[in-house]
Amino acid sequence: MIDRVSFYVPGRHKIDGVNYTTPGLEWAGVKGQIRLKQYRDGLYVAVSLPKLLNGHNLITLDRKGVKEAVLKLRDSLDLDIRQAAVNSVETGPTVIVKENPENYLMLFGHKPGYKRHEVWDGYFESLTYLSRKQKGNFAFKVYDKTVEMADKKKPVPALFQNQNVIRLEHKILHRQGIQRRLGEDISPHALYDYGVYEELKSLFYRFYQLIPKHGRDVFWNMELPMTYKKFITFLAENSRQGHHAECDQFLARARLSGVMPEKEYKRCRAWLKQVNVSGRNSFANELISELDAHVHSYVKTG
Repeated sequence: MIDRVSFYVPGRHKIDGVNYTTPGLEWAGVKGQIRLKQYRDGLYVAVSLPKLLNGHNLITLDRKGVKEAVLKLRDSLDLDIRQAAVNSVETGPTVIVKENPENYLMLFGHKPGYKRHEVWDGYFESLTYLSRKQKGNFAFKVYDKTVEMADKKKPVPALFQNQNVIRLEHKILHRQGIQRRLGEDISPHALYDYGVYEELKSLFYRFYQLIPKHGRDVFWNMELPMTYKKFITFLAENSRQGHHAECDQFLARARLSGVMPEKEYKRCRAWLKQVNVSGRNSFANELISELDAHVHSYVKTG
């Protein structure tokens, strides 16, 4: 499930076969799928491992595939990368879904502690969550891979032709994030270590599960007594499932304007979190259930 990685190799290096975009002592260039930048104290390397191995990243790599790609990268650069430190890594699957990817993206809610950035180009193209409190070290992106495939005008594997395709990515963006999540620096070779690989998959899956998903069908068990308070709560939740963005925005405005005390705001957020996680009095949305099943399958077998 690992896609793009970047890392630094200490020292100055000369790489054969580079197409230089910036010549000189601190040069930059590309070699096939590999982007390179020589700094004063080290060589920066960035590459999509699936693209390096297969020419595209639609089919993500399992641990064996990651090992093959890292060894191919090492041989292509003709460098000892055992002392290199991974700077960033992206983990996640590409999945084929039944409906237009936009319909799925619309159901992803706001995640506390993360900025939510949407990209629209006549349609809902992508959604990114970027951490606020951790110096921007982590992000999660969900986007319409179908459009990207069409825009790049490259051959598409038969499996993905004329299909609706969504890409999900958990991103550790900086070396500090690697250290925080994995406890230490890692080399590119560590990416196919069982423990590291499984932890990266786990980080992806935990983040995905903690993103509030909406559009649930709210119901009431008619065998249970209903009070005025429960009826109002039922109506409120029914409305929120269809207007989750407006609900989040209204709550944020109430807090910022001062009409809602911080204590009450935290109570509201805690209640919303509980409802989102438990799915109390509601059936899961069909599209989210479909996506959940895809993601679970990739995490279990990828």
